[in-house]
Amino acid sequence: MSIGLKFNSIVCNVNSETFVTCFSNRNQMTICIRLLTLLALMFFTSCDSSRKVINDKDSSKEKDETYVSKGFFIGTIQYIANSKCNWVIIDEKTSMKFDPMNIGDADFKTFMIHDNDIYFKYRPLRRMNRCNEAQPIEVVDIQNR
Repeated sequence: MSIGLKFNSIVCNVNSETFVTCFSNRNQMTICIRLLTLLALMFFTSCDSSRKVINDKDSSKEKDETYVSKGFFIGTIQYIANSKCNWVIIDEKTSMKFDPMNIGDADFKTFMIHDNDIYFKYRPLRRMNRCNEAQPIEVVDIQNR
């Protein structure tokens, strides 16, 4: 069974499955379906991308917690041009500056990049400071963050 209504050259049909169509011609119906499909696609892809950003933040916090539980500290390596200690590690939590005496060793040379975020383990050294702003240390282990 089908009921037909006509409003200002727009035809609305209601059939037995309670499906309503109100289009003046077939082109309008095609455009409407394409528009709805595009909107639905944009909606679902935008929802997924916001979840991914949240998951990335959560995973970096979990990674930080894992490394800290293994005895690592979180820091940044910085290059200071006019100083006796050219490379300094700044602890993220305490903002203390450390002078890594063995940063030039073959094991650690790949980490000598300005503003490189790292996880590091160290041993304090009982010796005179090379520079006033940093405490001398021996790096035991470094991992990229």
